[in-house]
This record gives sequence, C-alpha cells and structure tokens, in this order.
Amino acid sequence: MARYPVRERLAHWFSQGGHPRRPALTPERADAAERWISASHPRPERLAAEWQRPPRNTALVPAGCGWDAVAVPCTLAAAAVDELTAEQRADLEGVPLLCDLDCQLVYIPVALGSADRWGDPAVTVLSRDDWLVMPHPRHPPAGHRALWLSLPDGSGRLADVRVLRLAVAQARARQRAARPLVHTAPRAYVPRGPVPPQRTAGCGELGYR
Repeated sequence: MARYPVRERLAHWFSQGGHPRRPALTPERADAAERWISASHPRPERLAAEWQRPPRNTALVPAGCGWDAVAVPCTLAAAAVDELTAEQRADLEGVPLLCDLDCQLVYIPVALGSADRWGDPAVTVLSRDDWLVMPHPRHPPAGHRALWLSLPDGSGRLADVRVLRLAVAQARARQRAARPLVHTAPRAYVPRGPVPPQRTAGCGELGYR
C-alpha cells in the first residue's frame, strides 16, 4: 500500500472490503482476455511472439483498430472514481483497464471516435498510430510496471465515454476548489534575453518505455 498508493487506490474498486487484489483470474477469464487482445491486433501471431519473448511478457497492441483509448493521470483517475456511483463502479468490472506506473497513467479503451472531442488537456486520446503496452493476462510482466486493473471479459464491452467525461470533469472541479489560494507579492520584470522553449518530461511514446 505504501509503495504504490495510487495503484492500490485504483485496484480497490474491484476488491471485497476495500482490500487491494489482482483482477479475478479464472481460466475462462484469461482465455476471454487473450481472445479480446488478439482480436485487437492486426497480426495475432506477432502478438503471441512478443508475449513469449522473455522477460517482460508484454506486447505492443495498436489503438484505432477495434477501439480507441483515453489516457488519464493516475491521480485524476483515482479522484474520478470517487465521483462514480456504486453501480457505475461495478460496471467497470468487465471493462479493460490498464495502468502504467512508469508513466503514472491509466488507459481506458472506449468506442472508436467516441472521445475525439474530449477537450481536457489532462486527458490524451489514443487512436490510429498509437500503441499500448499490454501485459499477458496470465503472466505478470517482469521488469515493467504495466499492469491490468481489470481484465477484458471477452464481451467487447468498453467504458462509457459520457460517464468517464463527467466523472473526470467533476474530479477536476473538486481539485480546483480544494486548491488553496497563494498570494505572492508582484515581482519587477527584468529582461534576461530570449527564453528557451520548455520541454515536458515524460514517456517518449505514450504508454511505452
């Protein structure tokens, strides 16, 4: 709990009594998850080969084929879940949910084109030419902190963008309202020559390192 507090907060949605656990893994659920991921890949044989390549047990799967995905910062995703009803949280049980602890992002597959106009700078929409790192459903990856929060159940059901958008917007509003106002004295402007462009640190390719 102390090592991955955000991951644990996310994982408790699917646990009994709030105690974190890995997604339920029965042979049927694992087979269903593998079929769903394979159907998302244009070359299933390449997917199988990547999964068998030690030691990571991960593979790159393209977005924009059967689904798009939204990438939400872990802290914002955890706050957004607090805005969901108990029924809405239960609905996420069969929806694929990925977490990359290196990038601190949660990836949520959604219907193609449904998130095109999301409009929140904190949320990135992944579609054609974007890829997701997907761990093998049965074998946790070694040396990589990509993990499943919820395995695909094989039904093809995806997250409801309208519900997600509202929950994220409400979470952002609460965060802004709770942020304390800091008053600082104005500073005199002193020209110092051209300012170099700022670069944001992060993953070179979203969802993959």
